[in-house]
Amino acid sequence: MKRLYLIFLFLIIPFLATSQTLPDFSHPEDLHVMSKNPFALPSQLDQYDYLKHKIGSQPLMIILLEFPDSEHNPDYPPSYFTDLIFGDDPSVNGYFKEVSYNSYSFTNAGVFGWFMDSQTTEHYFVDNNYTMLAAAVEAAINAGVQFENYDTNSDNEITREELIIQMVFAAHPPRNLPWVWSTRPDQYSSEGVFTPGGLEIDTWAVRGEEYGSISLFAHELCHAALALPDLYNDDFGGDPSEVFTLMAFIPNNYTPHLSPWAKIHLGWIDPIIVAENGLYPIPSVETNPIAYVLFDPTHGVDEYFIVENRWPITSIYENGLRDQGLAIWHITEFYDDEQFNFLKGRKMVGMKWAGGDNSLISNPISAFWDCSDSMSCYDFTDNSIPRNSKWEDGTSSGIEISNISEAMETMQVFFSVNSPVSVELASFIATVEKNDVFLDWITITESNNFGFDIERSKYPYKKWDTITFLQGNGTTTNPVHYEYIDRNLQSGIYKYLLKQIDLDGSFNYSNTITTEIGIPKTFFLHQNFPNPFNSSTTINYELLKNTKVILIIYNLVGHEIRSLLIEQQSAGFKTVVWDGRDNIGQIVATGIYIYQLQAGERMDRKKMLFLK
Repeated sequence: MKRLYLIFLFLIIPFLATSQTLPDFSHPEDLHVMSKNPFALPSQLDQYDYLKHKIGSQPLMIILLEFPDSEHNPDYPPSYFTDLIFGDDPSVNGYFKEVSYNSYSFTNAGVFGWFMDSQTTEHYFVDNNYTMLAAAVEAAINAGVQFENYDTNSDNEITREELIIQMVFAAHPPRNLPWVWSTRPDQYSSEGVFTPGGLEIDTWAVRGEEYGSISLFAHELCHAALALPDLYNDDFGGDPSEVFTLMAFIPNNYTPHLSPWAKIHLGWIDPIIVAENGLYPIPSVETNPIAYVLFDPTHGVDEYFIVENRWPITSIYENGLRDQGLAIWHITEFYDDEQFNFLKGRKMVGMKWAGGDNSLISNPISAFWDCSDSMSCYDFTDNSIPRNSKWEDGTSSGIEISNISEAMETMQVFFSVNSPVSVELASFIATVEKNDVFLDWITITESNNFGFDIERSKYPYKKWDTITFLQGNGTTTNPVHYEYIDRNLQSGIYKYLLKQIDLDGSFNYSNTITTEIGIPKTFFLHQNFPNPFNSSTTINYELLKNTKVILIIYNLVGHEIRSLLIEQQSAGFKTVVWDGRDNIGQIVATGIYIYQLQAGERMDRKKMLFLK
């Protein structure tokens, strides 16, 4: 049987030298409150949401609003916005699919309008700029839009988890209308907008003029739907993000990707934690959800570096980016310690500019490390100039990035983090055969190695389970091969890691690898195992689609012995165990029995032998 090889790393793969659990730099148990407003009151805390994993799809509604003194341009009918937001590439929805690696997108909840408002633009843009969104929602309610369909938890309130609204206001002829941002329908109130039936619409919304670009609408949707902060420089100095992330720059001719920090916290990138010195490949982040985290466990996990490879030629959306190469981001999460100080929050995420202050004025721009450019071809160390790897307080991090290649689709660099480990891992392979996962790894050297716990987590990765232990080889300088088969898994996405345990009880973690058990291609009933059996036996079967399943044990004359299963099941690989007892709990007699599986219109049966 041919196996599907999902992951193969032919280089030194580090164990994370720590006696604690593997750090999760998206830290879902300690979320950031990032949608901050310096004018907010403590009573308005419910307006803000946490930056957290965003996987799947989210309904997005478009409402078009015009005014007596500013009617919409006939060149922008509702169908124009349907295509701009939800159409084929390039579109706003296409942008989110690309930057999330097809993990997140919007579903079309309708494009409504244009609605003519009773107020002029002056009414809103002088003293009532927040209430324009409320007017748009009220116009949609009056037009019969069924907001009740989006109250998915039936709590009589629609929140940003259930629906996002994008309001587009007319600006024809073109006008200089301010305050284009995302907010709730009424920022000054602790309540939203109410329908005649009493439903409160309290979601977040985006406001933008009809001439808005993909970049503008995507930027504001990042606030409203994802709770991402702005990353504008604000004259802080240091490490600004500038033109290389959508949250710091909104160009018209391209749409830059989000920072790797944002992608990690949204659950779109599971970063590779560098815990051992070595040469590492870095494929382009535009098409590969790969970024590296460099940190010092003794310094803590709230300050670290993220490294990614920006190669915009592989992107539909940021192909106009003005540089290419290795991007090094300096993350200082301790700045997110004040509830309403969003300006400090902007300083949390900054990019090291390889060319220093001359990066933007150089030709070409020298913001990324690229050894085809003399300005950005140097090792990144504690003492490098113009940018170095010291921590925010000026102390040495001990982190170095050297041997940087020319900019290309897959770059190579040498990471130095000075983290000694007792086991050097040469490869860690996960392969799939139907619903079995084959794990193989090779160590180059071992020192006082007691063995390995294999840990597994299934999406959505709420916990890690230890599935087995394999004995190590103590101390050896010879390569050692280990293997384990994780059998009979249900369909889904799985992560594995190795917990390497020393003889003294200390332990280190490997990086994680990911596998996927797919949906079976046909209905199939397997022979039970073991067979013959004298205590219990396992029956495996495969479902092509969601269906009602009936599994019954009969004797040879057709009498029902045991009804094992009658339920609706999802598609996938399934397992049922029979303990050799009948419907009243008695051990059955020695003999041949028939087990029959019916799944919808499909049915199959097989024989098995029970021995007392």
